Amino acid sequence: MASISESSSISTSDVRRRVVLALKDSGLIDDLTSSSPEMTGNSRAVLERRYLAKDREGNVLEDPDQMFHRVAHNLAQADRLYGADDARLEMVEEEYYQVMSRLDYLPNSPTLMNAGRELQMLSACFVLPVLVSKIASIESKTGYPGTKERGRHRLCIQPAPS
Repeated sequence: MASISESSSISTSDVRRRVVLALKDSGLIDDLTSSSPEMTGNSRAVLERRYLAKDREGNVLEDPDQMFHRVAHNLAQADRLYGADDARLEMVEEEYYQVMSRLDYLPNSPTLMNAGRELQMLSACFVLPVLVSKIASIESKTGYPGTKERGRHRLCIQPAPS
C-alpha cells in the first residue's frame, strides 16, 4: 500500500488507470471503453449534415468515429504549449476520444466542425474588450444590449479591464 506522501505524487490518469484495472480484475466490469452507445439514425443524419468533414462537392469524408479522432487529436495538441511530450499527447488524445465516443462529453459545434481543419475556429462566442463609454454607443446603434444572439452568432460586449 502506498503511503500518503507517495500517493500524492500519482497523476489523475494513473489513478484512473489503476481503478479501471482493479474493476476489471474484480470482474465488476468487462471493459469501460466498450460501452459506446449506438447513435440513432437522426444523430447520424445531423452529424453528416453539419459536423462530418466533407469535400468541395459535399461528399462526406469521415464517419463519426473518425470525427472523434480528428477532434481528440487536435484538442490534445494544446498540451504541447505546456511541455507535454508525445507519450502524454497520445494519452490525452485517447482520453478525449474515449469520452466523446461514449457520448459522455461532446464539445461545442464549432469545435466538432473545425478542430483539425483549415479554419480551426473553435469558439462560439467572441468577447471583445470595449471601453465602458463605448458600450452605450454600440447598444444605441445596434439596438442590442451587452450580449445578444444574432442568427448563428453571438455578440458579447464586456467592459475592458481598467
